[in-house]
Amino acid sequence: MRLNVLLDTGSIRSLISLHHFQNMRRGDPKLQLLETEVTSVTASGQSLQIVCEVKVPLKIHGFSWTWMFMVSRRLRSQHILGADFISKTNMLLELGRQMCYFAFAPSVSIMFRQGSYYKSCSLTHSLSTRFPQVQTGKLSSGQRAQLESLIKRYPDVLSDKLGLTHLMEYKIQLINKTPVRLPPYRLSPPKNAVLEGAH
Repeated sequence: MRLNVLLDTGSIRSLISLHHFQNMRRGDPKLQLLETEVTSVTASGQSLQIVCEVKVPLKIHGFSWTWMFMVSRRLRSQHILGADFISKTNMLLELGRQMCYFAFAPSVSIMFRQGSYYKSCSLTHSLSTRFPQVQTGKLSSGQRAQLESLIKRYPDVLSDKLGLTHLMEYKIQLINKTPVRLPPYRLSPPKNAVLEGAH
């Protein structure tokens, strides 16, 4: 069965919808089911209602794995390959070229699916003057108010400061290892005065 999956670096675990799992089970009743007591929530804080875990045979461009998916009652897409899959399989994402590949086979490129979805995701708006650092897509006034309320409730989650995570590692592929050195940019006299006043 050939399927499209969502690659989601923000999802710690890989997920499959209950509906799709039931369809898969009809075709292969030997799928290994594991009970679980895992609770999982979306970025918006809603429960995903995890039913069980299942080992699913997975094949991507000729490479095969048996991967553990959590089965969710509330998942909107059919499959999510999460950060667990991306990091363990050494999958490298090249978002600029809209493709990915595995470190063990860099010559095998896997192109991301094209469609109108990508065009609709490119527009961002600042949430409000109170949260100028928060960029969003097009939201209704109700959605905007709901998001502002969530940010007020958890103010320590969003920050201008970059931090670290212990949940996964990324490998950044460079074109070459030569450091980039550039002369300082010239500034207009007013900007230069501000810069010198900052010291």
